[in-house]
Amino acid sequence: MSLIVAACAAIAIGNLVVPLRVDLVWRCAPIVIALVLLVDGMRWFRGPEKREALLPFLTLWTFALASLPRIILSTSSGGYGYYLLPGVIVSFGVLLFRIAPEVSGPSGWSRAAWAAMGATLLWTNALAVLALSGANASVRSARVGTARGTFWVTPEDAAVVAPVLDFLGKTPADSCVLVLPDASSLNFLAARRGCDGMPSYLALDLHGGFDEEATLARWREARPGVIVWFDRNMEEFGNARFGVTYGQAAARWIGSNYVRVSDPRRVPAILVPKAIQPIP
Repeated sequence: MSLIVAACAAIAIGNLVVPLRVDLVWRCAPIVIALVLLVDGMRWFRGPEKREALLPFLTLWTFALASLPRIILSTSSGGYGYYLLPGVIVSFGVLLFRIAPEVSGPSGWSRAAWAAMGATLLWTNALAVLALSGANASVRSARVGTARGTFWVTPEDAAVVAPVLDFLGKTPADSCVLVLPDASSLNFLAARRGCDGMPSYLALDLHGGFDEEATLARWREARPGVIVWFDRNMEEFGNARFGVTYGQAAARWIGSNYVRVSDPRRVPAILVPKAIQPIP
């Protein structure tokens, strides 16, 4: 009976909370996957006859859990969250539809309650994501034309990228464009090449043969024709900020050799070599 009460309470929480917190399920993912891995690991250890059947599951849980520490215990369905979806969905399904009923015993009522809880959590989360997607779609009304085609974004995003793409579209076709620290897709959209083969200049990228001094040497040899600088704190990397918490020497070199030609009140900054006149 206690299991039934607990399951019913979980159903109510799922109906009330999950639609309001669309990221709740995904933020619980590390704990859920670790729990499933622990249960299956104990079953593998205690039951040699089950090891062959459990080995694929243990491999899946290990892979899924290893994919989550990108943001320790703070994962969500945003950003690169779609990479987490398969492991998270399967883990929740196994926990709620296989492990929980086995732990709760053969009672038909308790098994039905667990199944109802699992279905409620997954369905309400799916509906919440659908509602969020619908709300986002209703404001994706800004059309941005690029050398690679047309795409639709929110007006806020269009206000940031459209002026940059317009500027890059006026540069020579063989221009070398440096985008800092991690928005290198602008090169592709503008049909302009990168400067040194590096797709991003995050703190974790600048090491070994690609450390700051090696990066500066490449910039000096083949100087960027345009620099697009998104000056922002990156919470996912401990509030890293290019030119402030890392990359100070590179930032000083840019400041000595480039001049800003974009509106100082706007982000990102667009810079060109001091010896080159800005493109009208």
